[in-house]
Amino acid sequence: MLVEALRFFNAKSLEEAKNMTLAEYRIYSEVYQLKQLDRQRDIYEQAWANQAAKATKKSGKPYYRKFDDFFGNEYDKQVRKVMASYQGAFDKKAAEELHRQKVLEKIKANMKEFYGK
Repeated sequence: MLVEALRFFNAKSLEEAKNMTLAEYRIYSEVYQLKQLDRQRDIYEQAWANQAAKATKKSGKPYYRKFDDFFGNEYDKQVRKVMASYQGAFDKKAAEELHRQKVLEKIKANMKEFYGK
């Protein structure tokens, strides 16, 4: 378990590896295996993209003449999609934090009024 913790899970020291609980070990193990699958998928996706980029028409001319013909504006769409998904989360967190601050200010004001401080 210690060797795996140091090798696969990026434990920084033997002490850190020793302090890992069995539950943590299982979670890190699952995460590691999923990351390996992600890497494997990326390799297959790269192979697929290489094949598609080399595709030719019956005339022998390249099917994709420019990179944008191949990838289009998909990258920009995906970037906007990712940013939008996080923006909503940040806006929600900011609103929750603002609400907490207002509640604390109200509590502080009530305590000042009650205790006269």
